[in-house]
Amino acid sequence: MLDQWIKSASGFILVFSINDIESFEDLKNKIKRIEKNEANNLPIIIVGNKLDLNEERKISTQHAEEFAKSIGASYFETSAFTDSNGNLKKIFEECANKILGNIGVSNNEEKKCICCSIF
Repeated sequence: MLDQWIKSASGFILVFSINDIESFEDLKNKIKRIEKNEANNLPIIIVGNKLDLNEERKISTQHAEEFAKSIGASYFETSAFTDSNGNLKKIFEECANKILGNIGVSNNEEKKCICCSIF
């Protein structure tokens, strides 16, 4: 079922916990799955979540930013619990803007359905 969601997506928001190394490492598996489904040219946003637990951080901001840059993705940090830095709204706006920027509808093309998948 995940493959069907990937194939129908127009962009991806991939989330990991900044205090959980396994969740960060799992991003690589998600990227491989996206590539397997030939969706790797679609916008990807990487989100480091649980910023409210910064004192328990296991993944540095720099390391996460470097990973995001290596796959051509944007990177944000936030807390779904507190949204203290206001990035929750920015994350979805960034995804939408990148999706809309990828859809170039000419006179000869039909409009595509826009779908953002969150994993």
